[in-house]
Amino acid sequence: MSKIITDVIETQCRRCGTPLRTLRHSPLGLDDLKQRLGSICTECVTAEERAEIAQAQIDALHLAAAIRRLQEE
Repeated sequence: MSKIITDVIETQCRRCGTPLRTLRHSPLGLDDLKQRLGSICTECVTAEERAEIAQAQIDALHLAAAIRRLQEE
């Protein structure tokens, strides 16, 4: 029996209609960015949007690392 993963949702690209599967929430806490850009496929996302996503991911990982270091002290 397969387990249903409720955090994965099926949707479609807002720009071209391509079927997509995505997570309900961002694992990095970037839900605002996910709300704005999460329903756009990789073919339709612009270079500027891709850079914005990458920078937000880097910032979130830096914050997580800083919090981890503080917790270890």
